[in-house]
Amino acid sequence: MNIPLDKAFHFLAGWAIAATFQSMPLVAAALVAAAAIGKEVWDKRGHGTPELADCLATLAGGVAAMAFVALLGLVP
Repeated sequence: MNIPLDKAFHFLAGWAIAATFQSMPLVAAALVAAAAIGKEVWDKRGHGTPELADCLATLAGGVAAMAFVALLGLVP
């Protein structure tokens, strides 16, 4: 499978945000969602090409990080 570099960056951004705020899962989820949606709104206002796939990749990264942290039992 060949994942476009742009989507990989979006995934990693979502992962990084969620991992940074892992001790506060609701905050992490809200920040990942805000970043995902905010970036596409920014793009739509003439700063890039808005894509639903970009938003979903960012969200997927956040969900993956939160699941990874939960599976490892890193959050009490």
